[in-house]
Amino acid sequence: TDLETYLEAVKAREAQGTTAVGFGVAIPHGKSSAVSRAAVAFGRSRGALQWESLDGEPVKMVFLIAAPDGAHDLHLKALSQLARLLMHEEVREKLLTAASPADVIAALQ
Repeated sequence: TDLETYLEAVKAREAQGTTAVGFGVAIPHGKSSAVSRAAVAFGRSRGALQWESLDGEPVKMVFLIAAPDGAHDLHLKALSQLARLLMHEEVREKLLTAASPADVIAALQ
């Protein structure tokens, strides 16, 4: 399926090096012909996810980036913007306590 094809791209990227960037955040991503338009999904765990991270800390928040093949600039721009925002403790705290999708969006603006 398209989902399986995309997830294989994410797994292949993760095999190149961890996408757990520290501070309890992972930003797995993949480009695939199975993706028709770029998208980002956010997930949060009350517990810790076991993920090989750069700082050795467990992951609590995951941003999954999907990009179509050939969307190199868009993919990298989304990745760098997210990483820059997530360096701020205030943003991470807002995301951890967000009560709704609107709260998540507001935390990222």
